[in-house]
Amino acid sequence: MNSLFIFKNEKLVQTSYLIDPCARSESKFQKDVIKVLKKYYPDYYIFPFSPYVRKGVFSSRPDIALVHKSKSHWYLGEIETYGHDLIKHVIPQISCLKNGYITAGREKTLQKELGISRKQAEVFIKCIPREVVVVSNFFDLKWKNAIEQCGCSFICVYHYKKPGYSEEIFLPFGKLKKTQKSICFGQVNAGDNLIIFHTKLPNRPSINITTHVGTSKRYIVTGK
Repeated sequence: MNSLFIFKNEKLVQTSYLIDPCARSESKFQKDVIKVLKKYYPDYYIFPFSPYVRKGVFSSRPDIALVHKSKSHWYLGEIETYGHDLIKHVIPQISCLKNGYITAGREKTLQKELGISRKQAEVFIKCIPREVVVVSNFFDLKWKNAIEQCGCSFICVYHYKKPGYSEEIFLPFGKLKKTQKSICFGQVNAGDNLIIFHTKLPNRPSINITTHVGTSKRYIVTGK
């Protein structure tokens, strides 16, 4: 079945009917979300990604990853159909994803999807700024407020059908919250400790450099 993605065509939505958000399977919704968000956020790589994220004795697994194509920042995505319990199910999961650490074993997925080496994938997981986004199939102000109070983003993807049309109609809205950004990977010349970045540096007097083992130090940026 073809999919029709609409962002501002309110007339078409008004003549369609909303698919029951509580009746949708989460696996089917996840496939739809990936298709929709790739259209909605063309500057991001979006793909299934489900590592274990641990926080103390708790663990959770996201459903997808959204990685900016500059590799400067990324999001773990939690797909939630509206029938789930906000307080008992959604909030504990995103709290773990937001504040926990990603366990080893999923570097190959990032290697494949981002076209980077295994070592770069390890550094990416440890060092590149990461946030969390919840994607639901129904807008509820209580959900939005609670999720944003946890420091996460909230996006809704409505699913419509129009009588007489074969296309599925999707209407996404919401925003990814602003996050810190990395200038990405650099190379170090072992002889003189010269750090070479193959990207434009920010117009600031100094930057933080974090090594693959997680140590951080502030450096002064100088030109030739």
